[in-house]
Amino acid sequence: MKYLIFLLILLITISPALAQWQIQNISITEDLNDVFVLNETTAVVVGNNGTILKTTNNGNEWGSKNSGTTNHLNAVSFYFESAGIAVGDEVICKTTDAGETWSSTYINKNAISVSTLISPWTGYEFEL
Repeated sequence: MKYLIFLLILLITISPALAQWQIQNISITEDLNDVFVLNETTAVVVGNNGTILKTTNNGNEWGSKNSGTTNHLNAVSFYFESAGIAVGDEVICKTTDAGETWSSTYINKNAISVSTLISPWTGYEFEL
């Protein structure tokens, strides 16, 4: 039990020292709802009004990507670096080039909140 408590205290004290979070100012006003980290330098963020942002340099700069929709996007997921989906209010957006370009398909669902890709061709979306 002492070993478990020691390990827990060690993790709590070391974790903040290892985290290198920094506040980034970006020029959008939309709420951001989800992020998916593809690798050590690349991440994709989705948000309201079809917002999709991508970084390829550890978050130092974020580029806006055209989602093809103005619907809110609630979740983003990638199976591997090139194949991903973003889901939201009556819309599913797909990318096959690591989030550089997106195509949108409208569906008859109010809001999809969670997405998971289990292969490049199969995914699950859940309404919560």
